[in-house]
Amino acid sequence: MAKEYNRNNRTYKYLYNTARWKKLRIQFLKEHPLCEECKRNGVITASEVVDHIIPHRGNKELFWDEDNLQALCKECHDRKTAKEDGRWGRKDKIYTY
Repeated sequence: MAKEYNRNNRTYKYLYNTARWKKLRIQFLKEHPLCEECKRNGVITASEVVDHIIPHRGNKELFWDEDNLQALCKECHDRKTAKEDGRWGRKDKIYTY
């Protein structure tokens, strides 16, 4: 039976609580105020989340790679994350929009 999704089971969660990430996140959202996914669809929406385009899954090099970041609204981020991490029964499959 497949393991149930558990957001607390991420050993790399501590990276999001570092001063370095918090500073990077604030600066990135200032520089990218609009949701990239909404923009692709012709909609103007404020960004709220800094997303890793390629899921880092604890890989620190990928986590800190600013070329791997994009600004998204919460709705787009939640939808993307759900598709990537299997909360819709699609474990280990990454779907594009």
